[in-house]
Amino acid sequence: MAMGSELESHDTRIIRAVNKVRALQAWNKTQLNWLDRFEKQLLAETVLQVEDLNEDPFKDAGGFQRLNKVFDNKLTEVINTLNDQLYIQSA
Repeated sequence: MAMGSELESHDTRIIRAVNKVRALQAWNKTQLNWLDRFEKQLLAETVLQVEDLNEDPFKDAGGFQRLNKVFDNKLTEVINTLNDQLYIQSA
């Protein structure tokens, strides 16, 4: 972090990143529920990658292939945006 910048906890960064993704478009209820689950996973594991979606706790829901359909085949973009937003310094 730059000198003089206020340090942000990792949890705060996760919440901010997920909120940024929520604000990108008008998500449907199912998509918002998944964004909540992604946030919960990030708070527990600190990182979420596309490959993780084929593992617990997501594989029982159909893994990446099914979730990608839920997100109109843009799940990779959603996950990448979440991860990018984690390390952008808040203003």
